[in-house]
Amino acid sequence: MQLLQQIINGLMLGGILAFVAVAFTLTIGMLNFLNFTIPALFMIAGMATWALSSSGSHMFAWGWHWAWAACAGITLAVLASLLIERFTYRYMKARFGDATEHALPLVSSLGFLIVFEHLAMSLWGAAPQRFELPFKDSNLRIGGLIFADPDIAKILGPDGEDATYVSWYWWDTNELTRQFERKFLDEAKKRGVNKSGAHHVDASAYDIVYVYADAMRRAGISGDASKLKAERTAIRDTLQSTNIDGVIGKICFSSDRDSELPAFIIRIKNGQRTLLDSHAPDRCA
Repeated sequence: MQLLQQIINGLMLGGILAFVAVAFTLTIGMLNFLNFTIPALFMIAGMATWALSSSGSHMFAWGWHWAWAACAGITLAVLASLLIERFTYRYMKARFGDATEHALPLVSSLGFLIVFEHLAMSLWGAAPQRFELPFKDSNLRIGGLIFADPDIAKILGPDGEDATYVSWYWWDTNELTRQFERKFLDEAKKRGVNKSGAHHVDASAYDIVYVYADAMRRAGISGDASKLKAERTAIRDTLQSTNIDGVIGKICFSSDRDSELPAFIIRIKNGQRTLLDSHAPDRCA
């Protein structure tokens, strides 16, 4: 599948390069001389459209509708091309005859290219810019830890096929996780909640209880109200040396007090969760 995807990517990229090559061949063939200002004209149209359609502190940030800004950008590029033709190619042809016999038009087009490039940089800087989407973004983005929901297949139905996401809990890792999954589903069913499985936040909440209980046991917490502040500090300090097995895996904390978590790459296949890959957590220092 990955090989097929790479072949398709290569064909698409090759098609784009072929279109660009054909466009340049036709343009240069019709003009009968090399014109290096073509990229500059595209740049003028694009940057002018961006500037006019956006808002901010840059030059010509007028906040126009994208369609009007695009018309203005194209018009500006046309005027620039007429300027180049009038003061470079027509002048050269009138003075020297056939422009293809001289290098002056080529050098002049390079000069205009440099002038336009530096003019744009002086107005808007050299940093890349991006257009705001002119239409509503209706793409459905699936993935990341926020959407690591076991019910994704049930929620999306056929549209969820091959959806891939990351979770720090996988129900079929070992007997401990399988027992937790069964217990979680049984308790959810008793409460009238129809779940496909435990979310990794559910698993973490379950483990947190045992992590605190372990820290309190090792710190010798008495529950005496007069020792509240001291025992809170003792729990915090004891948590740093936590090293227990939970349903999310080995639970420990790094030197900067972060929990080291595993990563499970999960994919929906035939409406079911399947484990695509897994990565072990970093070692706790």
